[in-house]
Amino acid sequence: MASSSNLPSQLGRPNEESQAGSRRGRSRLRSASRGPRVARFAGQKWSEQKAPPTRSWVNVARLSAKGYELSFVPPTSVGKRGVVHLSEEVVHAADPKWNHCLMGYFIGKNMPFKMTELVLKETWGSHLTEMLADDEGFYFFFIPDPDYCRKILEEGRLTVNRVPLILKQWDPTLELRKDLQSSVPVWIRMKNIPFAYWSALGISHIASAVGRPLYVDPLTEKMKRLSFARVCVEVSAKLEKCESVEVFLNGESFIVPILYEWIPIACLKCHVFGHNCEEKEVPAPVADKSHDAVAEEARDAAVPTVPPSIPLA
Repeated sequence: MASSSNLPSQLGRPNEESQAGSRRGRSRLRSASRGPRVARFAGQKWSEQKAPPTRSWVNVARLSAKGYELSFVPPTSVGKRGVVHLSEEVVHAADPKWNHCLMGYFIGKNMPFKMTELVLKETWGSHLTEMLADDEGFYFFFIPDPDYCRKILEEGRLTVNRVPLILKQWDPTLELRKDLQSSVPVWIRMKNIPFAYWSALGISHIASAVGRPLYVDPLTEKMKRLSFARVCVEVSAKLEKCESVEVFLNGESFIVPILYEWIPIACLKCHVFGHNCEEKEVPAPVADKSHDAVAEEARDAAVPTVPPSIPLA
C-alpha cells in the first residue's frame, strides 16, 4: 500500500501536466488567430514558393473522363464533309468481344429490350453474357462459345413472344440492314384435332396445309393441353394466310380452324414480309405490364433454340 506522504507528489503531477497542456493549447489558439501559415521546405526561400498550377478546361475534362485517351489523326480534307481513310490496323484494333457477337432484328415489329433479354437468357442460359441494342431495332448478343453460336445459327429459327428473330454472325463488314424475308416461322393453334390423330405424323399432315411444320411446344408434345395443338410452322409470303384446314379420312371430313398467334404483315406483290405495297400496318397499342406479367408472358413465349424431342417432318 502506498504511503500517504507520497500522495501529494503523485496528485500534483497531473496538475502540472494539465497546466502545461493548457498553455500549449492557448499557444495553438493564439497561433491560429494570426491567420493561416504557409509551410515551406527546409532551405527554401519564401520567394521560391511556386503557385499551384492553373486548371484548364482540357485538364479538367481529362481528369473527369474514364475512357481511353484519343489522338488526333489528320483527315484528308476539311470542309462540310470530312474524308477519313481507315486502314486494316483500325479494324484489328476493334474490341475482341465483337468476334463472339450475333446481330439480330425482329420481323414486323420491335420487341421490348427487357422481354427479349428475359426470353433469351432463359433459352440460351449462361451462354449469353451480354446483350445490347441500338435505336434502329438491332440487337447484339455476345456469346463467347463459338460452337454454341454456330449451333444457334444452324438452327436458324427463333421467336420471342411469337415474333420471328433473325440472327447473323457479326463481322467487321456487316451492314446493319434488315433484309426482306420471303418466309418466317410463326406459331399457330390448331383446334378440333381428334385425339387419334394427335401425333407427330398426324399433326405434320394437318400443319403442312399452312406451311412447313417445324416443331410443337412441350404441352402439345405431352398432350397436357387438349383444347388446341400449338405448332411452329414456316410460312411463305407467296401464299395467302390459311385460316382453316379440311381433313378427309375414309370418305368423311372435319374442319381444323387455324389461329395465328402473330404474323408479320406480308406483301403479296413483292412476296416478302415486313411491308405491304397496298396498305400500311397500324401498330396496336401496347399496354404497360408489371414485371410479373412480363416474366410470365416471356416464359410462355420462350422457344428453345434446339427443337423439342418431337420435331415435325
